[in-house]
Amino acid sequence: MANAAGQRFRVENSSVTVWGVKKVESITDKQAVLSTEGKMVLKGSGLSVSKLDLDAGSIVLTYQSLDNIDLCASKGRMTLRGLLK
Repeated sequence: MANAAGQRFRVENSSVTVWGVKKVESITDKQAVLSTEGKMVLKGSGLSVSKLDLDAGSIVLTYQSLDNIDLCASKGRMTLRGLLK
């Protein structure tokens, strides 16, 4: 599990779990935009929602490939690339 820029998530096998989700702004098969403590943008291919629980603030996304995760918070921005392959 990673805790980066105040945003908690875990990437394993072909899924990513994100906690602290306040709102799902948009999801396509290539990009998911989530409001968390900041904003999280996941880019890849074959993205789809496997499980969504906004009461608990969690989402599980499955994917064919996950190219990068952009984490934007009030204290800065972080991009994770290459670690996901």
